[in-house]
Amino acid sequence: MLKAVIFDMDGVIVDTEPLSYKASDALLKKYGKGSYNEEFHRSVMGNSMMEEIRKIKEYFDLSDSCENIFKERNIIYKDIVNKEMKVMNGLSDLLEYLKISGIKSAVVTGSNRDIAEFILDKLGILSYFEFIIAGDEVEKCKPDPWAYKIAMKKLESTSDETIILEDSINGIKAAIAAGCKVIAVNSIWEEKGTKEILSFEEDLSNVKNIIENFK
Repeated sequence: MLKAVIFDMDGVIVDTEPLSYKASDALLKKYGKGSYNEEFHRSVMGNSMMEEIRKIKEYFDLSDSCENIFKERNIIYKDIVNKEMKVMNGLSDLLEYLKISGIKSAVVTGSNRDIAEFILDKLGILSYFEFIIAGDEVEKCKPDPWAYKIAMKKLESTSDETIILEDSINGIKAAIAAGCKVIAVNSIWEEKGTKEILSFEEDLSNVKNIIENFK
């Protein structure tokens, strides 16, 4: 029996990955380092924001502190989100369905809490979730399953009673390592035969049907 659905945020609830890319590109330009690149961006998807900043600092040889780089990127990112954020198709219907069905939901994200709450509150959906586990609060980042295991403990659900919605390679690896079934949303995961993945979806519009069949 399905008791809980855990959402990643970036790329699942909102299509923020292009905005994240744009923010990191603008950050590098501000530091006079030229352009960001897709290969590096894919390698850090699913990491906590501070871990991503550490990797950006090292990879692009930024002389500033991680704390200052993080603050600068947050300013840039929030401005871009305010102007360009797009919610994933099917989100509202899915959240209402989970609420009516008595299926608990939570968010596990690599974004820091202030960014996660800023986005979810702006969308008016913060109250749908039991809690958020944010990137600045985790002991181990995705692809480690630590955050998903903690989330299931708080939701009082087992891996057999939980579905995780993820997009990134690191996030899907974490979900699988936690023993859960996964719905890959707007994902670049290439192994289409992965048995733990229930379905590959472009957005959230069909997720309700998948959950109903799982139940």
